[in-house]
Amino acid sequence: QIPHIHSLPPDTQKAKSSSFPPTKSEPMRTSIRRVFVAPNPLPRTFSVFRRLMATTSTERSGAQAVSAATAAGDSQALSGVDPGVMESLDLAQAAQTEIFYASTRLPLDQASTLPPEVYHRKEIIPVEKARVWEASWTCVGITSQLARHGDTIHRQVGSQGVIITRDKKGKLHAFMNVCRHRGAQLVRKDGRYPILSCKYHRWGYSLDGKLVAAPLFSYKDEDAEAILSDENFDPTKHLACDSLKDAFERKDFDKADFPLIRVRMDTLGHMIFVNIDGKAPPLAEYLGASEPDGGLPRQISEHLQTLCNVDPKSDNGLVSVRQKRVNSDANWKLLVENFIEYYHLPSVHPSLCAVSGVDDHHRAQASGNHIGFITQPISAGGTPLDPNVLPHFKGLGDANNQTAWFHAIFPNVFYFLLPHSVFTVIVSPDYAAVETDRGSGVTDVAGFSIEHLDLSVSKEALDMPDSEAKIEEMWNFYDHTNDEDIDICQTVQKGIRSQGYKGGRYSFRFEETIHRYQNMYIDHMIGCPRVVPGDGRLEPGASRFIYKNES
Repeated sequence: QIPHIHSLPPDTQKAKSSSFPPTKSEPMRTSIRRVFVAPNPLPRTFSVFRRLMATTSTERSGAQAVSAATAAGDSQALSGVDPGVMESLDLAQAAQTEIFYASTRLPLDQASTLPPEVYHRKEIIPVEKARVWEASWTCVGITSQLARHGDTIHRQVGSQGVIITRDKKGKLHAFMNVCRHRGAQLVRKDGRYPILSCKYHRWGYSLDGKLVAAPLFSYKDEDAEAILSDENFDPTKHLACDSLKDAFERKDFDKADFPLIRVRMDTLGHMIFVNIDGKAPPLAEYLGASEPDGGLPRQISEHLQTLCNVDPKSDNGLVSVRQKRVNSDANWKLLVENFIEYYHLPSVHPSLCAVSGVDDHHRAQASGNHIGFITQPISAGGTPLDPNVLPHFKGLGDANNQTAWFHAIFPNVFYFLLPHSVFTVIVSPDYAAVETDRGSGVTDVAGFSIEHLDLSVSKEALDMPDSEAKIEEMWNFYDHTNDEDIDICQTVQKGIRSQGYKGGRYSFRFEETIHRYQNMYIDHMIGCPRVVPGDGRLEPGASRFIYKNES
């Protein structure tokens, strides 16, 4: 049975039932068509919602009006109104309703891409912050970048600032980036810190979040005295009366009651994820591990032996060898969508085709909130990414030694996982740039993003005599390819603001991945996230898809 669209009542579900996944004899493309089916598909333009407001009771909000019309299947309320009636509807409100995305919910061969407003209108940002970034598992960093105790990074996730630390025992922690005293931002620069010290009043926290110093909250507080600049300072001499001294001592204050505010955190291989609202399913379940096909974790299970190991003392671990931060004048969704389709390879990345030929790409879509495909076999085209350039990760079987995995995990991380290396891109909106428009003078653009790039290899690769030169060539290849992607995405960012553009159509062969990703986005925007089913699994080395109901 095809799952019902979440925000519509059951009696409005008109989609035909069918078995899922398909049987052996049923072609794969049929299963792709059936992944997302919306009942009563209705026309979608922004003007539709303005008309809707004019034809419903003024006592209803825009969201209530849309829900009422959708539940009743009232296409007349949406398309039969006098076109001259143009009442304004709040875009942020409309973007939280199923009907706003009706044409994207259609089967792949009928569907259109997301409404262009979600890529360039500032009104979308607060909705995305709450329903996408804070409600999902968002990638915030790479474990090998926090290999030593004291290593600390800070990131913005939706409306919340987050700190990731590694303590003296080697354990990772995630906290809100706020001091428990007066609410000052605690960490403003990535670095290595023995203690997290607030610049405002010098409250100090250990790397596992404990409050260890609150200066002058008690003149008997040894921790406070230890961080005072004047070791001979006697606070009692500066108290005007006994009542002030009693207040100063704060007998009711216990540092154990004021640790840093923890954030839900988990890892997959080399990637660190946080879930701000605490309501998402466990990360493994979010990525499909609880489904019969095992999801993404099963697909890269052989790689995890290396990806999970960032111990500097280990001989078989992962080492981050290059990092870079890149600014992009393109919306974050465009950057992810560009990665998950290879339709553009011949025109934008002709050199990449020597590594990953278009005809060698195969779908490998398991269950979970991710997109997956592979290149098999990896081409040996004389490029810096050729399969034998560096030693392969330990524990790979014959199939994975000639396979490149490509995954994009919703909402914001994607990677190239080759037998000898992993190139990871973490994408996030640049909200500060949105406020300032980076000097562009355009006031309605929400298209500024940040990419954090990382290239990691096995520690064994560093022992090769010419490893540094090979790693540099590999990095330059990836960096150049990423620059090409950013450049083309920035042209899209400019183009989608055109008044006549209302969305495009999907290439059936190459862009089903985007259709899947955009429907995950819709699930979150309407407040109904779910673990998206896969349509089968492709085991490395297999010549065809193996569906769940096959032995």
